[in-house]
Amino acid sequence: MSNDQEARKAQTKTLFNMLSSDYDSGAGCFAHFGRRLVDVAAINAGASVLDIASGRGAVLFPAAERVGAGGEVVAVDIADAMAQATSEEAARRGLTARFGDANHFSSDLVYSL
Repeated sequence: MSNDQEARKAQTKTLFNMLSSDYDSGAGCFAHFGRRLVDVAAINAGASVLDIASGRGAVLFPAAERVGAGGEVVAVDIADAMAQATSEEAARRGLTARFGDANHFSSDLVYSL
């Protein structure tokens, strides 16, 4: 990766770390479109889904409900604070959230909202 790409990645990470506490608060438009994406994608029980740029879980949580215990949804987000907040919400919902670098996972479906 070039120095310019690394700098842009660092800027993006910093921005979304700052936004993480209020990201998708209020009306929750991301949550609406996340549910719609899961519906339109026809994600099946038992599927493996990779949610890139997962934010606060707009796709992660409805996808996890859809795949059930026999499936897996992995969330990837560049912002550590975003991943931490989403992981805490997953724990409150009784889910195990797994975060990491998108280059290290494979799945049946890959979506980003």
